[in-house]
Amino acid sequence: MPDVSLLIPLAETLGVTVSALLEGRRLDDGAGMDAEQVDKLVKKAITLSGDSPEKQKEKRRKAALIFTVCAAAALAEMLLILHSGRMDSTLLTLVLMSFGFGIYFWFLVKDRLPTYYDENKISAYSSGPLRMNIPGLHFNNSNWPHIVRALRIWAAAGMAGLPFIFLLLGSVVPGLLDTLSTKMVLLFLYLGGLFIPLYIVGKKYE
Repeated sequence: MPDVSLLIPLAETLGVTVSALLEGRRLDDGAGMDAEQVDKLVKKAITLSGDSPEKQKEKRRKAALIFTVCAAAALAEMLLILHSGRMDSTLLTLVLMSFGFGIYFWFLVKDRLPTYYDENKISAYSSGPLRMNIPGLHFNNSNWPHIVRALRIWAAAGMAGLPFIFLLLGSVVPGLLDTLSTKMVLLFLYLGGLFIPLYIVGKKYE
């Protein structure tokens, strides 16, 4: 099935109407269409384009709820850390990064890639402020939904999980998080939590 954005240019190239293209047969130019036929064609177009508007709206509502809960948990944990007097600039930077990426991955990232990603082996993705180039991994519409899901989980976990880990480690081993080596390990785990799952799911569904 062609991408829905290609229906009009494809119909023009073939010299048929979009209705004929969706119907799968030539239609008599002089014949009108009743409401039931129009309804069927609209449903076909919606099927080609992916989720229905109602389902898309429900997905956006669910995403907003999950993101809000994670952001609220992160804020509560950060306030607790601030109150304890153990606020760390590295932790604050990583949480703010997760929040920024979270907004993008949960609300702004595209659900589908252009069709040329399916026709070519492309290892780079660029849209707005996001730039990704992962050698050995080819982005396409088979693995893209799984990649987006992994990115969303990573951003949400970074927001709500990092402050919790900071509080836990700080309570168990006081002074541990003040060392540069510990901060480097946390940074490595933070970035590894992004690229390793992304690469695994990307290759699995490639």
